[in-house]
Amino acid sequence: MPLRGYVGVVDPGTYTTEYLLFEMKEGQPVPILEACGSVETSTSLVYSAVAREFQAQAGSPVPIGMEHEITQQALNRESISYYGKIYDISEAAYAARKNISTAISQKVLAAWGNRAGYIRHAFLAGGGSLFFNSDLGAALPCPVVVNDPVFANAEGYLAFL
Repeated sequence: MPLRGYVGVVDPGTYTTEYLLFEMKEGQPVPILEACGSVETSTSLVYSAVAREFQAQAGSPVPIGMEHEITQQALNRESISYYGKIYDISEAAYAARKNISTAISQKVLAAWGNRAGYIRHAFLAGGGSLFFNSDLGAALPCPVVVNDPVFANAEGYLAFL
């Protein structure tokens, strides 16, 4: 962590993405409250878009609980076999992930305003950071995926205590 300057945190989850901006003062993070918030956009919207595309192609909804699995298959460019027919929804999956990443980054950068160019690190935390890393990381200033991002919140709370 730098002694001075700005540090951001973006934490995409399942239903929301939280973001924080800190000013480092003598190595201590001080939150800038007007640059912190939440966006009601994250991985669940990608899953929904992929499920809609599958239903449009196959004529059947994705069963509850399989959205994540089907999305991961599509993002791995694997075809989906359903009743002996093969469906390719990978382009829809990539487009959905890119669109949601863009929505997240636009909201975060708007909240961070003219400070965005001065950010030393934009830390990506939470399980969604692995999911969105390629697109979201490209849109944020100085992105860094934290070690073990899935447990970053728990480790942060523990350190705070």
